[in-house]
Formats: sequence, structure tokens, C-alpha cells
Amino acid sequence: MNEITRKSTCIMFTDVVGYTAMMERDELETFQIVLQLRKMLEEVHERYAGKLLQFIGDGSLSTFESADDAVAAAIEIRNKIPALLNIHLRIGLHYGTIIQDGTNTCGHAINLASRIEDSAEEDAILLSESLVAQMADTSAYSLVSQGDFQFKNVRQSLELFSIEEEAVYADASVVTERVSVGFLSRWSSYFASSLLMVLFAFQIMGSNAKPSSHSEIESCCQKQLHCQKVEQNKTRLCGLSGDKKDGLLL
Repeated sequence: MNEITRKSTCIMFTDVVGYTAMMERDELETFQIVLQLRKMLEEVHERYAGKLLQFIGDGSLSTFESADDAVAAAIEIRNKIPALLNIHLRIGLHYGTIIQDGTNTCGHAINLASRIEDSAEEDAILLSESLVAQMADTSAYSLVSQGDFQFKNVRQSLELFSIEEEAVYADASVVTERVSVGFLSRWSSYFASSLLMVLFAFQIMGSNAKPSSHSEIESCCQKQLHCQKVEQNKTRLCGLSGDKKDGLLL
């Protein structure tokens, strides 16, 4: 009989979202996807000193000695999925005690890690409070509390945290879109105003007033264009910090 050991460690569960439907639609293609997924998981775990204990169909169970390594591995797995495979994953991380006999691994912490993974949305990483407490530097990640979760047949509720995905880049894209829309709107107003000035100049020429030469009309329009451009730049600078002003000026 193998010796039974107990130790505290970081536990990771991964699972493919919609795996049953994928298998029903195309078994061969899904099987090939799972094989590619397993290869990628093995590479990532090797890079972060993780130990893959078991592949369970479309899912995996693994452990890490370091909470920071476990989180870094989970983030890399999530980032690699879109470019590698057209699938969605759920990832759950928990810190607790496991029991091993050299071949098998079990324990209450294993069950909790599985429940945490199952509670995650697609493409999400959920962490238990106990795992967050093991991290050396939580400020390096955008952790957001998802509240307390009460699992069936588990007496104590668990507070779970998610790791936000590229929040900074998402905000930047919104800002870029707003600047682009505003830019086009202001230029549309500018051209409309210039056109009205030209039409007004021709109206004056057709009236009893003294005819203006072509050069005078052109000069007038150029002055109007310059004024519009100055006014436009003033509008675009409103509310922006100094370092952003230089980048937005025409």
C-alpha cells in the first residue's frame, strides 16, 4: 500500500464551455481540438512549474506550489486560447489541502476547486479568497470580488474573485472611438460652414452691390478656413491634458 500524504497546494481546474454540444456536432474535430488543448496546457504548466494530475475529457486538474505561478499560468492559458483554438474555457483556482497516495489525488479542496471552476463564466478565471491570500502581490492584477458563493453540501460560503481581462485596452478603444467620431463631426461642420460662405459670396456678387473680384472672394474664404481651423483646434484641446494636446493637434 502506498504512503498517504497530505499537503497544502494551489489547485487549478479547467473546462471547455459547450463541450457536449461540440461533440454532438463533430466528434472528430472536437477530439483534435482537445488534443491541441492538452498539448498547450502541458507546455504552460511546464513553464510555471505546475503539475498536471489528470485530464478529464475536456477538463484538467493540476497543482502549483506557488499561487503567483498558478495565476500567471491561468492568464497565459486564457490569452493563448483565441489564437490557438476556437473554444472558450472556464478556469477555477483554489488553495487548500489535498490527499495523495502516489497515484490518486482527492480531498475537500479538490471538490471546491471544481465547484469554483463550474461557477465561472466563459473565458473567466475565478479565484477563491484562500488562493488570493497566498499571492505575493495582488496589486499586479485587476481582481474583482464576485461576492460570496454558497455551494451545495458545503457549510461555509466562499468569496470568489475574477481577474479582469485587458481592462486598460478596452477603455483605450472607447476613447479612440469617441475622438474619431468627434473629429469627423467637427470637420463636417467646418466644410458645411465654408460652403455657406462661398454661396453667400456669390449671392453678393449677383446683387446690386459692388462686384467682388475672384481673388477677393478666394481671400475671404481662406480667412474663414483659417478661423474655422483655429476654432476647431481650441475645441479639440478643451479638457485634455498637456501631453495629449500635442498628439491631437492637426
